[in-house]
Amino acid sequence: MRLQFFLSLLIIYTSGFCQDIKFTKIGESKSKNDLDECIYRLELYNNTNSPICIPVSLSFGFTVNLNDTVEVSNIYPASGSSVIFSLYYAKSDIEGSSARYPAIPVIVNPNIYLLTNIRFAKVKGGKMFLKLKCSYNKKLDYYKIISSFKKEPKYKWMDNLNFIDKKYPIL
Repeated sequence: MRLQFFLSLLIIYTSGFCQDIKFTKIGESKSKNDLDECIYRLELYNNTNSPICIPVSLSFGFTVNLNDTVEVSNIYPASGSSVIFSLYYAKSDIEGSSARYPAIPVIVNPNIYLLTNIRFAKVKGGKMFLKLKCSYNKKLDYYKIISSFKKEPKYKWMDNLNFIDKKYPIL
Protein backbone atom coordinates (compact mmCIF):
# COMPACT_ATOMS: atom_id res chain seq x y z
CA MET A 1 0.00 0.00 0.00
CA ARG A 2 2.78 2.44 0.92
CA LEU A 3 4.77 1.43 -2.15
CA GLN A 4 1.76 2.04 -4.41
CA PHE A 5 1.20 5.48 -2.83
CA PHE A 6 4.90 6.35 -3.26
CA LEU A 7 4.88 5.25 -6.91
CA SER A 8 1.76 7.31 -7.63
CA LEU A 9 3.46 10.38 -6.10
CA LEU A 10 6.57 9.69 -8.16
CA ILE A 11 4.51 9.50 -11.38
CA ILE A 12 2.74 12.76 -10.52
CA TYR A 13 6.06 14.40 -9.71
CA THR A 14 7.84 13.28 -12.88
CA SER A 15 4.96 14.10 -15.19
CA GLY A 16 4.35 17.53 -13.69
CA PHE A 17 7.87 18.83 -13.16
CA CYS A 18 9.85 17.59 -16.15
CA GLN A 19 11.79 20.68 -17.03
CA ASP A 20 13.94 23.34 -15.45
CA ILE A 21 12.81 26.92 -15.97
CA LYS A 22 14.91 29.96 -15.16
CA PHE A 23 14.03 33.65 -15.43
CA THR A 24 16.71 36.33 -15.54
CA LYS A 25 15.87 40.02 -15.62
CA ILE A 26 17.96 41.51 -18.42
CA GLY A 27 16.62 45.03 -18.61
CA GLU A 28 13.88 47.60 -18.66
CA SER A 29 12.51 49.76 -21.46
CA LYS A 30 9.78 52.23 -22.31
CA SER A 31 6.85 51.23 -24.50
CA LYS A 32 5.49 53.31 -27.35
CA ASN A 33 2.88 54.56 -24.87
CA ASP A 34 5.65 55.63 -22.45
CA LEU A 35 4.91 52.77 -20.00
CA ASP A 36 7.71 51.08 -18.06
CA GLU A 37 8.41 47.53 -19.24
CA CYS A 38 10.54 44.67 -17.95
CA ILE A 39 12.51 42.27 -20.13
CA TYR A 40 13.28 38.78 -18.84
CA ARG A 41 15.22 35.92 -20.41
CA LEU A 42 13.30 32.66 -20.26
CA GLU A 43 15.39 29.47 -20.27
CA LEU A 44 13.52 26.19 -20.39
CA TYR A 45 15.65 23.04 -20.22
CA ASN A 46 14.09 19.68 -21.03
CA ASN A 47 15.80 17.36 -18.56
CA THR A 48 13.66 14.33 -19.42
CA ASN A 49 14.00 11.46 -21.87
CA SER A 50 10.90 12.61 -23.80
CA PRO A 51 10.23 15.54 -26.10
CA ILE A 52 8.03 18.35 -24.81
CA CYS A 53 5.54 20.09 -27.07
CA ILE A 54 4.65 23.69 -26.20
CA PRO A 55 1.95 25.59 -28.09
CA VAL A 56 3.21 29.12 -28.77
CA SER A 57 1.04 31.95 -30.07
CA LEU A 58 1.06 32.28 -33.84
CA SER A 59 1.21 36.06 -33.32
CA PHE A 60 4.75 35.80 -31.94
CA GLY A 61 5.97 35.00 -35.45
CA PHE A 62 4.91 38.48 -36.49
CA THR A 63 5.91 40.38 -33.35
CA VAL A 64 9.35 39.06 -32.38
CA ASN A 65 11.86 41.88 -32.56
CA LEU A 66 15.59 41.81 -33.33
CA ASN A 67 16.47 40.79 -29.76
CA ASP A 68 14.25 37.68 -29.99
CA THR A 69 11.85 39.32 -27.53
CA VAL A 70 8.14 38.57 -27.46
CA GLU A 71 5.56 40.82 -25.82
CA VAL A 72 3.21 39.15 -23.36
CA SER A 73 0.33 40.49 -21.29
CA ASN A 74 -1.59 39.45 -18.18
CA ILE A 75 -3.97 36.68 -19.25
CA TYR A 76 -6.23 37.24 -16.21
CA PRO A 77 -6.42 41.03 -15.89
CA ALA A 78 -9.35 40.87 -13.43
CA SER A 79 -7.17 39.10 -10.84
CA GLY A 80 -5.61 41.79 -8.67
CA SER A 81 -3.30 39.66 -6.52
CA SER A 82 -1.12 38.13 -9.24
CA VAL A 83 -0.10 38.63 -12.85
CA ILE A 84 0.04 35.59 -15.14
CA PHE A 85 1.76 35.50 -18.54
CA SER A 86 1.73 32.71 -21.12
CA LEU A 87 3.54 31.86 -24.34
CA TYR A 88 0.20 30.60 -25.68
CA TYR A 89 -1.16 34.16 -25.73
CA ALA A 90 0.65 37.14 -27.24
CA LYS A 91 -0.27 40.62 -26.08
CA SER A 92 -2.08 41.15 -29.39
CA ASP A 93 -4.14 37.97 -28.73
CA ILE A 94 -5.27 39.25 -25.33
CA GLU A 95 -6.25 42.62 -26.76
CA GLY A 96 -8.00 40.99 -29.75
CA SER A 97 -10.89 38.56 -29.95
CA SER A 98 -11.79 35.74 -27.59
CA ALA A 99 -11.71 33.07 -30.31
CA ARG A 100 -9.65 29.92 -29.89
CA TYR A 101 -6.12 30.99 -30.69
CA PRO A 102 -3.95 29.37 -33.32
CA ALA A 103 -0.63 28.13 -32.02
CA ILE A 104 2.68 26.96 -33.42
CA PRO A 105 3.90 23.62 -32.07
CA VAL A 106 7.34 24.09 -30.51
CA ILE A 107 9.11 20.82 -29.76
CA VAL A 108 11.86 20.83 -27.14
CA ASN A 109 13.82 17.59 -27.39
CA PRO A 110 15.51 15.94 -24.40
CA ASN A 111 18.60 17.74 -23.07
CA ILE A 112 17.85 20.86 -25.16
CA TYR A 113 17.20 24.47 -24.10
CA LEU A 114 14.43 26.76 -25.31
CA LEU A 115 15.63 30.36 -24.99
CA THR A 116 13.63 33.53 -25.57
CA ASN A 117 13.09 36.94 -24.05
CA ILE A 118 9.72 38.14 -22.81
CA ARG A 119 8.68 41.76 -22.40
CA PHE A 120 5.73 42.97 -20.35
CA ALA A 121 4.41 46.02 -18.52
CA LYS A 122 6.18 46.55 -15.20
CA VAL A 123 4.24 45.09 -12.29
CA LYS A 124 4.03 46.99 -9.03
CA GLY A 125 3.36 44.63 -6.15
CA GLY A 126 1.71 41.26 -6.62
CA LYS A 127 3.33 38.06 -7.80
CA MET A 128 4.22 37.24 -11.41
CA PHE A 129 3.89 33.81 -12.99
CA LEU A 130 4.43 32.17 -16.37
CA LYS A 131 1.68 29.68 -17.18
CA LEU A 132 3.17 27.05 -19.44
CA LYS A 133 1.07 24.61 -21.44
CA CYS A 134 3.08 21.44 -22.23
CA SER A 135 2.56 17.98 -23.59
CA TYR A 136 4.95 15.19 -22.60
CA ASN A 137 4.96 12.02 -24.64
CA LYS A 138 7.77 9.61 -25.49
CA LYS A 139 6.08 8.90 -28.83
CA LEU A 140 5.48 12.52 -29.82
CA ASP A 141 5.22 12.48 -33.61
CA TYR A 142 6.62 15.79 -34.83
CA TYR A 143 5.81 15.07 -38.49
CA LYS A 144 2.18 14.26 -37.69
CA ILE A 145 1.87 17.47 -35.63
CA ILE A 146 3.43 19.63 -38.37
CA SER A 147 1.28 17.97 -41.05
CA SER A 148 -1.85 18.77 -39.03
CA PHE A 149 -0.58 22.32 -38.46
CA LYS A 150 -0.07 22.88 -42.19
CA LYS A 151 -3.27 21.22 -43.49
CA GLU A 152 -5.91 21.98 -40.85
CA PRO A 153 -6.95 25.03 -38.84
CA LYS A 154 -3.89 26.16 -36.86
CA TYR A 155 -5.26 24.93 -33.52
CA LYS A 156 -6.48 21.42 -34.53
CA TRP A 157 -3.08 19.80 -33.97
CA MET A 158 -3.55 20.39 -30.25
CA ASP A 159 -6.65 18.18 -30.11
CA ASN A 160 -4.55 15.00 -30.36
CA LEU A 161 -2.26 15.80 -27.41
CA ASN A 162 -2.79 15.83 -23.66
CA PHE A 163 -1.59 19.09 -22.13
CA ILE A 164 -0.63 20.00 -18.60
CA ASP A 165 -0.81 23.62 -17.43
CA LYS A 166 1.74 24.64 -14.81
CA LYS A 167 2.52 28.03 -13.29
CA TYR A 168 6.13 29.04 -12.66
CA PRO A 169 6.97 32.06 -10.47
CA ILE A 170 8.92 34.88 -12.12
CA LEU A 171 11.25 36.21 -9.46
